Amino acid sequence: MIYMIAGAGALLLILIVIILFLRKRKNKKPVKVKVKKGIKKQKFVSKYNGREATDEELDGVAKLVLVNYEDGLNALVLRFEAKGGTIKLDDVEPYDNDWGIVHNYNEIIGQKRHADQPLRLFFNRRERKSITYPDKFDINIIYRDESGVQWMLPLFYNSAKGVKVKPAMVLGS
Repeated sequence: MIYMIAGAGALLLILIVIILFLRKRKNKKPVKVKVKKGIKKQKFVSKYNGREATDEELDGVAKLVLVNYEDGLNALVLRFEAKGGTIKLDDVEPYDNDWGIVHNYNEIIGQKRHADQPLRLFFNRRERKSITYPDKFDINIIYRDESGVQWMLPLFYNSAKGVKVKPAMVLGS
């Protein structure tokens, strides 16, 4: 009789341990993000309204040109040069989003760059780069040329495909 009670107690104890283990395991399942075709897209609405620049407007004005980029595990580094004159950086949007943040944003804004002078934007990632879940987001760089006309350079980043630069847009006209 004692052996039956001890056996039933041991069996009950084993069942309790299994139930607790399964509950703990169930609660620790990773949160799955619904991703369209495996890409997490960060969308934002720009506070700037612009229009595409004509060829006449683009001739002879200072431009911000993407020279190259480095896509690391913890950061995205974009390197630009001012071509054809002096530019003044007004804004980078979004400078802070779910994906990451622009390093030293307040120091970069308001800086002037002369012709062929480099500009480096350093985006700190909030999470390490993942091969299974590529990141995708838009970046707008707002700058002024020597005459005071404000321009927007839209960039599209995709960690699987790289950075694509769209044509510059004129703001405020």
